[in-house]
Amino acid sequence: MSNKTSISTGYLNAHFSRLETLDFAKEAGAAAVDFDLAGFDYRRPDSIYAKSPEEFTEFFKSVKQRADKNGIAICQTHGRRFYKKNGQKCCVLASAR
Repeated sequence: MSNKTSISTGYLNAHFSRLETLDFAKEAGAAAVDFDLAGFDYRRPDSIYAKSPEEFTEFFKSVKQRADKNGIAICQTHGRRFYKKNGQKCCVLASAR
């Protein structure tokens, strides 16, 4: 029996670009990733949630292409969640389309 490893990109996203995290996953020998979307914020101009629908689609196509190039499956994504920080609603819910 062969075991395959999956890793979350969450920690790496804080330090590297989303596409670079897929390169690191390959180097680490991962077969799949949990592609973390939680750090995106529509209020930041560089956020994918602040982009047009076309730019949004193109970004995720580039993610898929990099994952395929590296032989990595994207087993799940997560993000766009609601929570409160210091009693204030977090913008993640507002980032949902």
